[in-house]
Amino acid sequence: MYMTASSPSRDSDSEPPSTPCIIHSLPRKTTACGTHSDPSAPSTQTHHLPRLIPSQWTKLDLTNHSPRFPDVYIAPSHSRVPAVHGNIYVIVVSMDPEDLHETFAHGASLSSFCSLEESATKGMPALQPSLNNFLVVCDKYGREEDGDSKDAVKSWSHAKKEFLIPVLEQLQKLQDDIYGKDKLMSDSKAIAIDGNFRGGIAIEQTFHSRFHIRNAQYNLKETDYENVLHQWVNELAICVANEGFCKGAPHVSGIMMQWADLANFPKTGGFDRYVGFSSSVNFWPASQIHLASARRGECYADGNERLPPTDEDADTQGSLKKCLGKYGGNHSNGGDHTVIPMAMTNFMHPHPDVLEECFCLMEFGIVWVLEEFCTLFFSGFHMHGGGLAQYRPLHTVDSIYTHVTVILYPPQAILSGESALAFAALPYPPDPCQACQKWVRKDHQMCRDMENLTPNDNKDEDEEGDEEFAENVKVLQKCDTLKTSLLKLPMEWCQCGMHQLSVSRKYTEQATYVSDGGSFLAPQDHFNHSICSLLQWINGIIQQFPPHYFVHFDKDLLSTFSMELDGVHLAAEPWDLGPGWTGDNVQIGSKSDVSIESMSRQQIAQ
Repeated sequence: MYMTASSPSRDSDSEPPSTPCIIHSLPRKTTACGTHSDPSAPSTQTHHLPRLIPSQWTKLDLTNHSPRFPDVYIAPSHSRVPAVHGNIYVIVVSMDPEDLHETFAHGASLSSFCSLEESATKGMPALQPSLNNFLVVCDKYGREEDGDSKDAVKSWSHAKKEFLIPVLEQLQKLQDDIYGKDKLMSDSKAIAIDGNFRGGIAIEQTFHSRFHIRNAQYNLKETDYENVLHQWVNELAICVANEGFCKGAPHVSGIMMQWADLANFPKTGGFDRYVGFSSSVNFWPASQIHLASARRGECYADGNERLPPTDEDADTQGSLKKCLGKYGGNHSNGGDHTVIPMAMTNFMHPHPDVLEECFCLMEFGIVWVLEEFCTLFFSGFHMHGGGLAQYRPLHTVDSIYTHVTVILYPPQAILSGESALAFAALPYPPDPCQACQKWVRKDHQMCRDMENLTPNDNKDEDEEGDEEFAENVKVLQKCDTLKTSLLKLPMEWCQCGMHQLSVSRKYTEQATYVSDGGSFLAPQDHFNHSICSLLQWINGIIQQFPPHYFVHFDKDLLSTFSMELDGVHLAAEPWDLGPGWTGDNVQIGSKSDVSIESMSRQQIAQ
């Protein structure tokens, strides 16, 4: 598990977002979840007869629409879509794995773009948030008796017009803070010169924008205005995403609330700075701010097909660098969640000289219009991307245009408890791997001394020895895992009764949840998450006792920890779904008739 925070990315060197309890360092973004096969190879699958298309559905006759794209229909209603809706676009596609791969490979072979004119030229329908459109996927060979119950809502949106005036005012205020003053803006990337930033827009003119919090090298700076601006952006993006989430997944919120509690992932965006929102559930503990400025006189659109990448990371493809930076082009997110969608909120300020932008779902041959303050929901597993905005030939104003979107990620790894967490630092010596290298180097030198060799005695043997040393280091790093896996009790902690630790000491240059979580978590959320993480540590460690000890700890242990907030001592909140025991299992002096001999191995493990 890694810490998460808003992290702007502007060019091809930008890093992927990372997450706290779940997501990322996100798994690398790839264009497929398996080995690619030749899309042109003959298919061996067999199908039933295609299902009958409801008579109320209207097939769209799209000029220049690639025959390799799925057919698109418009449905007047659908059981998976709320009663209040605009056009429902239904993609009819075979769910056979080989057919799905062909659809995916075709989408991966295309370059995304940002021009609505280009989408019309390619015969790709444009969905609009302000019209409350929905995208539904239907199995071409589904069973007739299932009707539309097996269909899936793949993408939907939340539009600016759905917000009340107080919320819009908050959005507009934050938008102004993100861009800053017109006279200080430029279309170049922000660069630090003598401690001051030149270029870019306000939100990237900070050192906080240079590093993701998972590898940041600063501590306890949650009160800095520069970082507070990132907090504001992240929190408001989460709030607006929550507003629109239930439109496409009305029954998921309750389940995900319990899941989030069980996984103990950080409740980012809990500062309660914004009012007028009905939900505070956070399904997206990882975020990224994406920035890209339009350039006058430059054209980045590329409608040519490219070969779908095989085992190479899609984001290293040269053609992607013509789009919105390294992660702005056509790609898929292999680390996303199968249930929770991505949520992308558009903070871009409209510009009279810039063509309206769109966002591509290349796998389906569909685009979304990027309207101001809209949020798009879609699955990152499908091919998606955009392109760099372009100015019209005639310019009416001199101000620049910068693309600003906040993308919230639902990484699978955190929700499934499969990601490690930079929880806290220990006052250890240098990195064990470095220490191992020093030991090996010392042994190597001792051997040389014993053989009375010097660098000038035998150059060839020296070179061979150096190569052998390098190989020994590699082997030791791979094989000697014991030295890097032990949890030690530091000497300073053993002597806690003899001296007072310095509160200003920095145990590590690496940011951790305990020391730096306040950069993106509200104080009480930061405290609760860290104490629950400590409980997870305890639970993991006591399992190493001999089984017949039956070591338990009271779940009420959380209440023994407190923090001071606004002059009041507050206890850690109960964790009902967390580890621990209650009742007679922790009642001191109570008798137990459980015997280790009468238990199975599975019962002992439980």
